[in-house]
Amino acid sequence: MVVLNQKCVRGQRVWLEPARRTDPRKVRADRVLVKNDVLVNSTGVGTLGRVARWTRSSEASVDSHITIVRFNQTAIDSVCGGFALLAQEARIEAMAEGSTGQTELRKSLLEALSIRVPPHAVQRRVGQLLGDLAALEERKLAENVELAAARDALLPLLMSGRVRVREAEKSIEGVV
Repeated sequence: MVVLNQKCVRGQRVWLEPARRTDPRKVRADRVLVKNDVLVNSTGVGTLGRVARWTRSSEASVDSHITIVRFNQTAIDSVCGGFALLAQEARIEAMAEGSTGQTELRKSLLEALSIRVPPHAVQRRVGQLLGDLAALEERKLAENVELAAARDALLPLLMSGRVRVREAEKSIEGVV
């Protein structure tokens, strides 16, 4: 199972590259992520207060440096609430307590944080739209990664003359 750490939460996104893996039998049930959970880095200078939404369906968990925020669906739509928390990232970071190098964000402070959301019926509609936009964004980011890999593979070959432009066009037809 993938285990996210505070390096994985940056730029309001979850990056899997710095994640580690562990035996799923060693993971507590309350540390297993559910789609649309909100992750908040709860320790560390420079990373504390970073917020991201978990949008994947794949199995993963978090280490002790990340707090999971999971909304009660009868009160707050998880997508709408997640975006409301993303907007509060600077405020969340300012809630840190402790001395330099030992700062932390207590779970009780996050639980006491209030966010403004529209009525529940509107939340569901807004949440659906935001979720669709976020999914499109994820697809476009993945496409950018593929295109960058194709560019990085082809550019040296084109520059050296080992591959001609027409050959390169044929080789990337399936990517673009």
